[in-house]
Order: sequence, then C-alpha cells, then structure tokens
Amino acid sequence: MDFFTHQSDGGIVMQGSALCEADQSQVLRAYVHRYTGDHRPNWVDDKTPLHFKHDNEWLDNTYFAVNQHGRLRASIRDCYSRPTFPNHPEHRSKNPNPFQCGIHNVNP
Repeated sequence: MDFFTHQSDGGIVMQGSALCEADQSQVLRAYVHRYTGDHRPNWVDDKTPLHFKHDNEWLDNTYFAVNQHGRLRASIRDCYSRPTFPNHPEHRSKNPNPFQCGIHNVNP
C-alpha cells in the first residue's frame, strides 16, 4: 500500500509513520485504545496478545485520513490498521479488509 491511497469517499489516507511529527503526536494522544508495548489500554487482560511491539510499529501499520497537504483531516475520526497482529498472524481476522479503529476518549 502506498503512503497515499484513495478512499471510497475520494479522500486520501496516509501511513502513520509518514505523518509529520505533530500529527503523529496527536494520533498517539487521540487513539487511546491501541495496544502496543508502549501503550496498554484499560480493556487489555492477561490473555490478550500484544497487537504491536511498539507505537512506531502501530504507526507503520495504521493509516489516517489526511488532506491534500498530508495533514490530518479533523472531520475523520477513524483509522485503519493492516495487518493487525503483525507478530501474531494466528490472531488476525480472515476478513481481507483492514481493521477499523475509531477515536474514543480523545485526549487533546
């Protein structure tokens, strides 16, 4: 997948690792349900396998809606991770579509 991919609504998504530093910081604050070695949300129990080794791996595998200048689109509150569980393929969904994760409990 390229850094820029057209969505079905004509919008553009960008790989999180390609976002500018300010936008990366914003998504790390906003997407509080990601489960990485750097961030463990409250919903995780001892049986839940780690989704991503660290936040940088999450950013490498997660795509965000951006405007034509490559900056986050504030009106879009979802992101798409693919693949999920890059280190545990046995836990991946058989669904070929990327996993959608919305913003919940946004911390500005």
